[in-house]
Amino acid sequence: MSETPTASTSIFPTIPIPQPIRRFFDAFPLLTLPPTPLPARSPAASNVPSLYVFSTPENVAAGKPSFNPACLKWQTYLMLSGIEFQSIPSSNHASPSGSLPFLRPGAAESNEQSKPVTSAHLVQWVKDHGKPSQDVDPSNPELVAFTTLLDTRIRDAWLYALYLEPRNFNTLAIKQYCQTAIPLVNKLLAWEYRNSAFKELCKTRPGAVLSSIDIYADADSAFSSLATLLADQGGDWFFGAAEPGLFDATVYSYTHLILTLPWDRRAATLQHTLRKYDILVAHERRLHALTFARDRRKKSSS
Repeated sequence: MSETPTASTSIFPTIPIPQPIRRFFDAFPLLTLPPTPLPARSPAASNVPSLYVFSTPENVAAGKPSFNPACLKWQTYLMLSGIEFQSIPSSNHASPSGSLPFLRPGAAESNEQSKPVTSAHLVQWVKDHGKPSQDVDPSNPELVAFTTLLDTRIRDAWLYALYLEPRNFNTLAIKQYCQTAIPLVNKLLAWEYRNSAFKELCKTRPGAVLSSIDIYADADSAFSSLATLLADQGGDWFFGAAEPGLFDATVYSYTHLILTLPWDRRAATLQHTLRKYDILVAHERRLHALTFARDRRKKSSS
C-alpha cells in the first residue's frame, strides 16, 4: 500500500451514532454540568508549580513529554525559562478553561497568585517567574506569519495524521486519549475526538472536503519555509536568538511528536515529510537535549 493516503472527503457528517449508544442517551440524556473543581493530586505542601497536561502517570514518572502538542509546548517553555515544575496527568474536564494545559502555582504563592493559570495567560506568568525572556516581539510580522503556518498547515496535518488516518487513530489516538475503565465511554470519546478533529479541519478547508494529498503538501511547504528561515538566520535557534524561546518550543512541540511517535508505517506520510528537512530534525534534537533529556539526566544523578 502506498505511503501516501488517498484523498478523503467529508465523512463525519454521514456517520450515524451507533444505535445502542443512541438508545442509551435517549434514556439518559446528557446534562451539562459546571466546571469540575481543580484536581488535588499535587502535594498540598509543595512549592513547585503543577502543570496539568495530557499524559499518563507512567510517562510523567519517567520524565517523558506529553503526547499533546499544546501541552508539550508549555512543558518545553517552562523548562527553557528555568522554572521548576511538576507535570500532572489530567483531562480537559479538570481545566478551568475547558482545555489543557493549565498551571497551578506553588503553595507559597499568595491566595490571589495561587489561582490557576490557563494557557492564554502562561506567557505573562512565565515572564513574572522565569529568567529574562529571549523571545521575539509578539507583534513582529515575520513571527506572526510563521506562527500562522504552525497553527494552520502543520496543525492541520497533525490532526489529519492522528485522528483521520484510521490506522493511526486506532493505534495511537485511542490509546492516548480514550483509556477510561468503561468501554462505552471510550467509544464515545473516540467518536467525539475524531469528529472534533474533522470540524477543526473544516474551519481551514472550505467546503468540508478534505484531501490528504493537499493537507500533507501544505505541511511540506510549511516545513520547507521553516527550514529556510532557520538556515537563512545561520544560528541554532529561530529568529537569530542566542537561546531558544517560545517559537522554538512551539516548533518542537510538533516536530518531536511527529518524529518520535510510533506511526503506522502505512500512514506515516507526515513523519517522512518532516525527515526530509535535516535542519528541523537537528533543531528538535538540540531542543530535546536542553529540556527533557537534561531533566532525566539531572533526576538520575540526584
